[in-house]
Amino acid sequence: MIAYNPEELKKIEIMDEAHSWHKSGVIDDDQWNVVTQEFSSNLYHPPIWLRVLLFIVTIIGVNAGMGLFASTFLFNTDSDNAVRVLLALAGISYLLILELGLIKSKQHYKSGVSEAFLFLGLGQLIITFYWDDDISLFLVFILLIAGVFIALRYLNLIGVIIAAGAFAYLIFDTLYAIGGFAQAIIPMVFVVLFGILYILSQYVQKSFKIPFYYKNHFILIDIILLILTYLGGNYLVVRELSIELMGLDLAPGEDIPFAFVFYFLTSVIPLIYLLIGLRKKNIILIRTGVLILFASVITFKYYYSSGHTEFTLTLAGSVVLGLAIWALNYLKTMKHGYTREQLLSDKWSNLNAESILVSSTMGGNASIEEPMNDVDLGGGEFGGGGAGDQY
Repeated sequence: MIAYNPEELKKIEIMDEAHSWHKSGVIDDDQWNVVTQEFSSNLYHPPIWLRVLLFIVTIIGVNAGMGLFASTFLFNTDSDNAVRVLLALAGISYLLILELGLIKSKQHYKSGVSEAFLFLGLGQLIITFYWDDDISLFLVFILLIAGVFIALRYLNLIGVIIAAGAFAYLIFDTLYAIGGFAQAIIPMVFVVLFGILYILSQYVQKSFKIPFYYKNHFILIDIILLILTYLGGNYLVVRELSIELMGLDLAPGEDIPFAFVFYFLTSVIPLIYLLIGLRKKNIILIRTGVLILFASVITFKYYYSSGHTEFTLTLAGSVVLGLAIWALNYLKTMKHGYTREQLLSDKWSNLNAESILVSSTMGGNASIEEPMNDVDLGGGEFGGGGAGDQY
């Protein structure tokens, strides 16, 4: 399904991990040289700043060439159909250049150039088919399919965001179009549905072996599901959408129906994320919880401002600082098998390139498919690492 060689992707993952180790002094120059020689990838994957530059330059260059081409061949016509045909041909050409020229021939992997051709190709094809149409459910469905496709084949995380946004819009628009009771329960549907999908995502990640090149996809999916669950119960979101989209007319001092439920959810959901994150050693839950805790503070300040911004900011900062101090003290000693130092050193992802790096720099031969982090050291019989209480 993916457009790239998994072995080459693994090398890039290891090189990224080794680079951070080298910068932090964990491995010296000699060990870094060993890693670079052993895991040098054939894929062209420049640094992020160069990728951004290449993306911008490619977009400008391709559009300039397309504009010159169109002005030459469409000089004497004002036919929409001729423009649409040209856009369709251009879109197909860009995708063929991406697939055959950049990826298969030049070994580009997230180079900036490849992303530019990908989005130009898809964008022009979508414009071709929806030249005069407004946004419709069918267009959103097409965006959902396109997002899933580029996320799976080209490992593009923007595709995950597009697919998730399209899916959420489909749910919202369907219930909104039904009207009546279906409109009224949209917030609860979001809270329950995306909460269940988050739990399902955790089950899938624990129960099935996810290819390493899709790990970041699941991290992003988890973050999006947590945020959508929170937004479904956020008082500000529910109140403003009820007024704007459902024509709810509120008199001064009047509140939305079941306001106490949304006050409760706005307050409790961030705390639930933080507590579960600390207990489960889930850095995604903790960071998302901190983010939406800030959103909750903004929500309450928006409707119940004291009139003194400095007082509100000081109070909010004190609450966050208090939570941070409590969490650090809570994790000062071993809790649930980890401490604050281990938790803070965790990355967003749980990629296990460390074992391969250790093996390479120490002269071993760890297998890529069997990282050391997954090895059960168990209780040894003669002491040392992993020894139990028997000698």
